Amino acid sequence: MSRYARSAAIIAAMFLPLTFVAAATLYSGAIRHYIIVHGESTTGSWDDGDSPSSEGLRERFGDRCAWFRKAGSEYVVTDSAVMDELDRAMEPQKNVNRMQAGVNREQQRVNEMQRDVNAHQHDVNAMQQRVNEHQSGIDQEMVNRKQSEVNAEQSVVNAEQAKVNAKQKKVNEEQHRVSAELNRRVQEIFDSALRSGTATKLR
Repeated sequence: MSRYARSAAIIAAMFLPLTFVAAATLYSGAIRHYIIVHGESTTGSWDDGDSPSSEGLRERFGDRCAWFRKAGSEYVVTDSAVMDELDRAMEPQKNVNRMQAGVNREQQRVNEMQRDVNAHQHDVNAMQQRVNEHQSGIDQEMVNRKQSEVNAEQSVVNAEQAKVNAKQKKVNEEQHRVSAELNRRVQEIFDSALRSGTATKLR
């Protein structure tokens, strides 16, 4: 910034209305703890030991409300327009949740495949034990053949697990992006609610 630009900025700041300066001081700072209640769902960022429970919020303010703490004070919002804004802000997160649910289903399927492979490996190990103890009815060639089959099954599982891992990586990347955007929007919405008076101070 040039010396002239810095001087102009300083001069402009000197003539800001006092009410604006007071508002900037009151509403500055990040909102790190908040709870958004919508029906049976609860989202947000809070400390269990120092925040109200979602059940308590529902009892006092209904099943569509939001609580947040800023600058040491607590506020609640029940205004339908503000809650609509919060719902829209949460849409990208809901999409990530759906993506994660899909990955979880895929992971469960792979886990079941792995359990089958583990059971087959257990059988091969038992066969190997019989061979080591020179028991009749089984030989090393049979064990080796069964082990090769299990190894092939494990390769299939490993390939499926790699696919799941790749999907999980995409979900994680999307979650990182969405979290940053959601945090920004929540800050904006709650700050706007403070300025408009639709956020009610609790304490």
